[in-house]
Amino acid sequence: MAEFPDFGRHCSEEMCNKLDYLPIQCNSCSKPYCSFHFSFEEHNCVGPRLKDVRVPVCSKCSEPVPVGKNEDPEAKMKAHLDANCATSKTQIFKKYCTVDNCRKRELLPVTCTLCKMQFCLRHRHTADHKCKVVLDKSKFVMRGPFIVSKNTVKVH
Repeated sequence: MAEFPDFGRHCSEEMCNKLDYLPIQCNSCSKPYCSFHFSFEEHNCVGPRLKDVRVPVCSKCSEPVPVGKNEDPEAKMKAHLDANCATSKTQIFKKYCTVDNCRKRELLPVTCTLCKMQFCLRHRHTADHKCKVVLDKSKFVMRGPFIVSKNTVKVH
């Protein structure tokens, strides 16, 4: 078996110096460490903790309080408690389906390429939402369950 003298790197922790074939590079000080010393606490990292993001949890309502990068967590927690643990929840499902009597909302809106309206997954096809652009019969024709342009080539 051949030896690979240049393969792997030694752990940067002074007391360890273990040859590791899969060293982990610290996000803060950029030094290689073994699997035992890669965390900030284990190698007493003095660099800025770029990836060490912690979210404070309210002791009253047990909900996480979001804190921005340059915001003070203490101030955000105080504001959260002063507002009686009210958190502003952003609406995930914002867009409704534009078909009459359909109030279905989707996480990712489906936009029709012809009429540029937004629909739910059930009404995403032109035949399902009775696309107004397709109703102009001069440009489109029905081929089975599909509505296609008259300019498309039929492949056998």
